[in-house]
Amino acid sequence: PEELFRASPRWQRAKFAAASAMILFGIVANGLWFGIGPAQADHVLLHFLLLPPAIGVGLLWHMWRHRGLRVLIYPAGLLRLQHGEAESFPWDEITSIRFKIDPDGEPQIEHDDNGQITCAWLATTSPTFQVWNVWLEITRNDGATARFTAALAEFPELVESIQRKTFAGFWQSTCEALDRGEVVSFGDRMTATDETLSSQKATVKWSEIKQFSITGRFLFVKRKGAWASTIARDLSTIANLHVLFALAADRGVLEFDEAHTK
Repeated sequence: PEELFRASPRWQRAKFAAASAMILFGIVANGLWFGIGPAQADHVLLHFLLLPPAIGVGLLWHMWRHRGLRVLIYPAGLLRLQHGEAESFPWDEITSIRFKIDPDGEPQIEHDDNGQITCAWLATTSPTFQVWNVWLEITRNDGATARFTAALAEFPELVESIQRKTFAGFWQSTCEALDRGEVVSFGDRMTATDETLSSQKATVKWSEIKQFSITGRFLFVKRKGAWASTIARDLSTIANLHVLFALAADRGVLEFDEAHTK
């Protein structure tokens, strides 16, 4: 394999220690609260007593669920290994990618010497505790899916690698479909044509878009002359987001500084 991703033993031990500390704190704090303290159900401090042990339990469960997981990246595709079972996802059989991530900077767009887009991806950070709260999910043409979370060491590198490996095929099929005058889907009720971008009931022409950007975990699209966003979508509801940003860049909607454009 070109790359191997798995749960780091060092991080597993660190997360186990953190989860155990949270649970122990919850036991002691709640014992004092209900044994000595006011023990008021509507007291604001009660939330701080319940949240740490809840996060600790969730972290332990997530670590147990992902024990033994290996993700191998090959030139031809991705291989998922866990509990003695293997599942393959050839790059040319993957139909969509969705992710819930914490974006790290602007989307990255690469061009060749002729100015043609060759690759696009979104970078992400990896959380320290709520590792289940960020994920990447791939879908194969037969409907099979695989979801990977930040329980894997170097999760940001995995997110980048999968986007890079799938981009060429996605980009070619998208451009060919648009050239034929077809509608390209980017997830639940979000589509694009050669001239327009539509989301649910909102439609805007590419030439009319003033802002196409990410804030937090949302995509905001604003029409020229409008004071409010024309389209606002949770990133996790959009399929092949890296291809959508490449399409926006190709239509001249995005303006990156030199640090974000290669």
